[in-house]
Amino acid sequence: MENMTQLGCGYDFRLSRQGTRDFLAVEVKGIREKAGSVLLTPKEYEAATELQNNFYLFVVKNFQKEPYHELFLNPIAGKLQFTRMSECWFRCHGLPAFKEQNQMNQSEA
Repeated sequence: MENMTQLGCGYDFRLSRQGTRDFLAVEVKGIREKAGSVLLTPKEYEAATELQNNFYLFVVKNFQKEPYHELFLNPIAGKLQFTRMSECWFRCHGLPAFKEQNQMNQSEA
């Protein structure tokens, strides 16, 4: 695992196996509540678009109380919605309160 945060390549971490050229890119974001939105820079959005199934968005949720995370593979092509906010930002909408939904489904079973 390589920390890429200071290199400005559009993601925070690069995961690869020794001796291979293939890698996975991981961008880390966080939100205070169980649901909400995050912002991506144009470089992050471009990296996600180019790397597709080699790009993960790792979102830490619920900072205020009980943090948990959710991982989104190829977030640009998935269920998340992105809106261009300006030349500098893309807003990712629709980060549901996943943990809460799972708990409800388990209690119904």
